[in-house]
Amino acid sequence: MDRCLSAASAAGLRAFVLASRDESVTRAASDKKAGATELSRVLSPRDVGSSVVTRWDVRLPWVEIVRECTHELMGAPDDASSLGHALSALSGGDSAQLFECAAVISAEGAAPQIVHADTIQTAAGAQLFTVFVALQEIADHQGPTRFLPYTHTCTISHRELERDSPDAAFCQRTPSVSALLGVGDVALYDSRTLHCGGPHRAPANLAETRVERVLFYVSFKHALTTEAELSNRDVHGAGSILPSVAAHKMSLGVLRARRSPSGNAVSA
Repeated sequence: MDRCLSAASAAGLRAFVLASRDESVTRAASDKKAGATELSRVLSPRDVGSSVVTRWDVRLPWVEIVRECTHELMGAPDDASSLGHALSALSGGDSAQLFECAAVISAEGAAPQIVHADTIQTAAGAQLFTVFVALQEIADHQGPTRFLPYTHTCTISHRELERDSPDAAFCQRTPSVSALLGVGDVALYDSRTLHCGGPHRAPANLAETRVERVLFYVSFKHALTTEAELSNRDVHGAGSILPSVAAHKMSLGVLRARRSPSGNAVSA
């Protein structure tokens, strides 16, 4: 979906995300427990043989800039073409709960991730829907997310990856799409869809400004998904969300109505 977030909002949130990453990395150097709370584990964080970290997953606090950008992303409550409406239709209604609130960053030199899904396939069907928001234009050399369409319901592909079979080369044969997004554009996907971050390379034009790729993301748990099926009690592994944010148990409806976790309206 195009231009769900304004360029000005994207720039402000991007600066906040990068500052949060730097502060969390500094704290983690002296306090591993604090670092584990603020920084999630990401797949393939380094190139082979390198000690340089080039991927980060930063859990974000529910501060004004994060809150306002999330409200803006949802669009007007009565707009049937809005991201909020699409999430409601996919997630079983406005009672769907905020499950993740974070940002993923890749720097030049980042190795490609392995192909993976965020949740496993179950008889229950869809469990989680995620929105990736580009906070700057994403070019091909920056390792855009690669999605394998229709794999959210393809049990064969999931089984092959799970047992790490030689047949998993299907990933090389399966048609895929890359999320080459403009500023404020979003990619909305079912968490069972196979995907991966690509390699972040130097631009072909060496005179081009080299920038880190920053994606803000939020995920919503389907209204019919139970705690037993998908829980955030273990916030270090279950979801990229700070315990303080998860504790609010914010619904999609609250965010679409531009309300605070307490239910009060948020001023524009």
